[in-house]
Amino acid sequence: MADVIPVSPADLQPEETRRKNFFYAVTNGILFMFADSLFEPVLVVTSLASQLTQSSFLLGLIVPLNAAGWYLPQFFISGYVQNQPRKITVYRRMSLIRMLCWLTLALAINLFKAPGAILAALFLTYSIASVASGIGGLPFLEVISKTVPARRRGEVFAWRLGLGGAMGILASVIVRTVLAPESGIPFPNNYGLLAGGFFVFASLSLLLFNRIDELPDTAPPPRRSLREQFALALGILNRSENYRLLIAAQAMIFLAGAASPFYAIYVQRELGADPAWVGVYLGVNMAANLLSNLMFGWLSRKAGNQRVLLVGALAGSLMSVLMLIMVAFAPQFRVHAETASILLIPVFFLLGVRGTAVGVSTPSLMMNIIPGGERSLMIGFTQTTMGVVLLVTMLSGLLVDGAGYLALMSVSFAGYILAALIVSRLKEKVD
Repeated sequence: MADVIPVSPADLQPEETRRKNFFYAVTNGILFMFADSLFEPVLVVTSLASQLTQSSFLLGLIVPLNAAGWYLPQFFISGYVQNQPRKITVYRRMSLIRMLCWLTLALAINLFKAPGAILAALFLTYSIASVASGIGGLPFLEVISKTVPARRRGEVFAWRLGLGGAMGILASVIVRTVLAPESGIPFPNNYGLLAGGFFVFASLSLLLFNRIDELPDTAPPPRRSLREQFALALGILNRSENYRLLIAAQAMIFLAGAASPFYAIYVQRELGADPAWVGVYLGVNMAANLLSNLMFGWLSRKAGNQRVLLVGALAGSLMSVLMLIMVAFAPQFRVHAETASILLIPVFFLLGVRGTAVGVSTPSLMMNIIPGGERSLMIGFTQTTMGVVLLVTMLSGLLVDGAGYLALMSVSFAGYILAALIVSRLKEKVD
């Protein structure tokens, strides 16, 4: 069967409107990535929490909690969103909740003194904001699919991640400066300052996306019950081999990614590395994001998003190998903390490549593989399934406590290898 790229309602809009919508979609991503780099979950937030608690289980919850809230709600609201003529209305409502949570968290870190109170505020606001982002996430993807022509969707995500990565490099300098002991900013106010910057720029990014001009659906599907939605989703899952492969590949990548929050924690706790290296790793990660986007935007257009996702899985595999080597041999050879910190730089470079590849390819693959008439349903089903997978990754901290870092890195490596094998069979087409 020849590849079929679905037509977007964006093709019905004037060229000037399409340009504005493209600009708002890209600028939203750039500003949010800058904000997210200031208070990045894998490095900055986990570093903050590691100074508030010694529990590996709680540290292992942070990244999955942030991500699972985005993914989990989407299938459950798919019937409602699908029935809305303008999907952006739902996104706008959730924007307010997210902004209030971010403001509350920034104030809590700056005003509270007890570690337990800050930790409680972190988990509470993170939970609410991530669920609100998930409810807004389905309309976000629908708005992109309706306002950006199919041939340019990969470009949207490439520009968002590429220019956002450039801004992220600036953010990494800010993070290193603020967290360095010579900054003179006491703990936890140094992290509170970063949380305040996140609130300002992330809120601005949402306000810009809310300006997108979305054409209303002329005949939106009738609102269905959750049981009907589930039956339809299972039917599409059974009929589409490509969709099953995409689900499986994403699941393996997400499971493998459970190890990434423990990379910096390992060298800090086990080898005595300086937490200020977080700023360096963040900069390397953002630089990798920027450089890889120069390739992935082109590769998405010329060779397809399947190739981009395959590169991401292979980058994850190599990253896992490097971490396996470090965890297995660094204690044995008594590697110095400074040396270990330097050796971790290529790991975070590969982490940036992997994250960019997944970020560019999977939304476009999902939109291009899923039949247009059931896009809300199947995007929601996909995202909620990934949310369940992310809940499983919350056990990563227990694996570290029970079996050690080597076991976690081994599971991560196996996940990336399986993902690469699955992606190699994937075809970018509507079945």
